Amino acid sequence: MPSDDDDEDFQGFNSEEIIEAQLLALQQQLAAQNAAITQLTQQLEHEKQKMLEMPANLLTLWCGNSTPPPKPFRFQGSDWTEWITRLKQYRTTTPLQHMEEQQAN
Repeated sequence: MPSDDDDEDFQGFNSEEIIEAQLLALQQQLAAQNAAITQLTQQLEHEKQKMLEMPANLLTLWCGNSTPPPKPFRFQGSDWTEWITRLKQYRTTTPLQHMEEQQAN
């Protein structure tokens, strides 16, 4: 509920001018918030890019794991045995081993 002080701020203005002034203030607040969101989004994208460029061995050490994840599977039959072995090793040394009941194989 507006106070009497609010009414004093707008003495001498008609209701349309008051609404326009309030609308302008809200638009300015929205623009400032949008600018902040844009800046945070850019910072997140920058951090994401740095993580994507980080070598897998550094990423695993940074995350507190000594076993790097397997390299991406190339969908060639000859790679399957080595890849699945590496995946199993990785799973047993990471929190993935504790989420097995939540995962589909």
